[in-house]
Amino acid sequence: MRAERSITAERSIETAEAERLFAIGEPSLKNLSHILRHRELWPKGQGWDYSNCVDCAMGLAHALWNEVIEYPGSHAMAGAFGMPQSVACRIFGGNEPLKTYGTAYYHNITPEMVAEKIDEYLAGVK
Repeated sequence: MRAERSITAERSIETAEAERLFAIGEPSLKNLSHILRHRELWPKGQGWDYSNCVDCAMGLAHALWNEVIEYPGSHAMAGAFGMPQSVACRIFGGNEPLKTYGTAYYHNITPEMVAEKIDEYLAGVK
């Protein structure tokens, strides 16, 4: 009985992880925007600090899709998502945070704010 519970628990964990990975989907700005708004989809241990490439949207994208995004940097993001380098720098690289995000302080920039800028960019591309 105890072994059955253990196996059931393991399957439940595996199922939850498979569902999380399915929800993440393919590497895309649309999916990244969604994931930025849903921390439950983030890899375990992923933090948030816009001023640190490993813990910002670029680091999250790298952690999720490291086969496409080789390092957490705006050049890698531009290449992976087919966007202009200037736009990637503005959204992900911290260029002009006051103009882009309305704050001069990186610690005030939230994942949801970055997701909103991604969505604005995508709306203008269509």
